[in-house]
Amino acid sequence: MQDRVHPPCAWQSCIPREQMLQFVRQAGQRYWPQGPYPRDTVATMDMDLSTLGKAWCKVALPTRFASLGVEGTLWVDAATIAPGDGETFDRCDWYFAAFAHLSASAEWQHERAHGPIHSYALRLRHVPSQLYDHAWANRILLLLRAREAAAQGTTEEALFGPLPAARIHITHDVDAIDKTWPIRLKQGVFELFNALRYGHLHHLRKAMAMICQPTRYDYLDTVADKVAAAGLRSAFHLYARPATRSLKLWLMDPGYRLADPRIMDFVQARTAQGFSFGLHPSFDHWCDAAVLQRGCAAMQQAFGLTPTHIRQHWLRFSLRDTWRAQASAGFTQDYTFGFNERPGFRSGSALNYTPWDFVTGTVHSIHACPTMAMDSQFYAYQSMTATARKNAMAALVNEVKAVHGEAAVLWHPHSFARDYGWSEGFDDMLALIGNAA
Repeated sequence: MQDRVHPPCAWQSCIPREQMLQFVRQAGQRYWPQGPYPRDTVATMDMDLSTLGKAWCKVALPTRFASLGVEGTLWVDAATIAPGDGETFDRCDWYFAAFAHLSASAEWQHERAHGPIHSYALRLRHVPSQLYDHAWANRILLLLRAREAAAQGTTEEALFGPLPAARIHITHDVDAIDKTWPIRLKQGVFELFNALRYGHLHHLRKAMAMICQPTRYDYLDTVADKVAAAGLRSAFHLYARPATRSLKLWLMDPGYRLADPRIMDFVQARTAQGFSFGLHPSFDHWCDAAVLQRGCAAMQQAFGLTPTHIRQHWLRFSLRDTWRAQASAGFTQDYTFGFNERPGFRSGSALNYTPWDFVTGTVHSIHACPTMAMDSQFYAYQSMTATARKNAMAALVNEVKAVHGEAAVLWHPHSFARDYGWSEGFDDMLALIGNAA
């Protein structure tokens, strides 16, 4: 399936302001669960979305709100600041600024011109990396909350209720339970590339181990036991093999079948313990509702359960097509929205919300929870010490905690194998999540 390039006319570039406000208020519902909504201080007007996603700037916050920023500032889309004199803070349309982040407008501008990025941040070269370092949308919503309470001369808690506890979902994509030749080839080549990139013999040794060393890859119970011992539960995503597979899918897709006794026994035992199971579709099926429906039916037949959550394999994803296909197939929760090669907040948010659909000018009918971190980002895509890795994970968890947000982390069970050796990072992540709860 080829990546799609969308013509500039294939979207709704102008929406009524009230519709934009409704989207942002609904996305921020965790900050005002019983109402009221923070008031809109900008004159009603239609919103020109074509101005978004082209330039960004930092806005300094007044002293009374400085703690809601990062070093007293917030990153916003430059198009959300009205021209004129006076403080930039007072000229910023804060609802529109939240919309610019939550809608992933910069990525949409890229996709409609060049096709989907399939979750590689490096393809968004025009976007400052700082936009993904923090949950800017959450911070803006907290600013709206704080500003409204100040304007009414009361406390935030009295007006809106207490802030919720942060929530971090632990998730696992089951990509392997055996060490297959496609895995040996893919990971061996990747580690050889890292050996050339970093000049470290460590990566050369890993490449040889990946290609030549036989080892166990079935660590499903090990992972689940660790999660349960921490008093938590996690979500597993399982691969349902399509009816036909090309050579490309032989290389890129997992190699197991749902009917494997190890999978069957694991699902039965862990469902009873409160773990959940969703779909992990084939590499090419990121916009095919019919195939996603067949995957759902395969899980129903194999396990007698109807999966409600999903994450696309390799995070293959299109803003235009993927959420629509998932919702059409009956899914209500997606965990795809993150990056492959770097951690961070892809829409500048740590919120589980119904995302914006630029094609229809409305919201999608599926919830999207951002995946802020994945195991390979700390091991394969960067050369990090154990201390640096733990500090990087702590920064992400602390950001979600600071904004009272919601996000997901992804750890692959087979990465516990000795030729990966990523189990220490999972232990650190579990401890960090437990402390944030």
